[in-house]
Amino acid sequence: MTALVVAGIGAKLAGDAHLLADLRGRGIAPVTGGFDISAQDQDRLVQIIRTGSTPDERMVQYGTAHQIPYLAQRLPAHRFITPAVELMQPDFPLYDAWMAEIRDGLETHRPRFVLIMGAPFAATNGGGLVPAGPGRPMLAALLSHMGDGYRVAMQGGFGTLFERMAD
Repeated sequence: MTALVVAGIGAKLAGDAHLLADLRGRGIAPVTGGFDISAQDQDRLVQIIRTGSTPDERMVQYGTAHQIPYLAQRLPAHRFITPAVELMQPDFPLYDAWMAEIRDGLETHRPRFVLIMGAPFAATNGGGLVPAGPGRPMLAALLSHMGDGYRVAMQGGFGTLFERMAD
């Protein structure tokens, strides 16, 4: 039994050896699993955000890569996270108040960067962004706020990082 336990622990450590290399090489352990984003893409996103913004500028992260704002050391433009807030429907008693808070946060703390995980949007012929499908009020508010004022800073299998253009 002891030999099986030791063999299992050894196999697990061998399989995760790349995480130890990440820790030694960068001083951080990237969050892995369930986010559809590689450690290399995380590093590049963090570098772009850190060099393209100041610590007092905000960002929006739409999706489940909650580690990116943390690693980039940037505050969110509003307090709501996805996908939790996208569960709300117009009949939710706080729907109007929460949506107003999201819109106010975007206006008050105009995010320098917006990270949209996956591909929940599509480009229109005019170059603007339109939400893909109903039932995403937070995404609709975010894309409406972004309008034509953002450019693609990085794109990959994880999604798209947008940067606000001139103020």
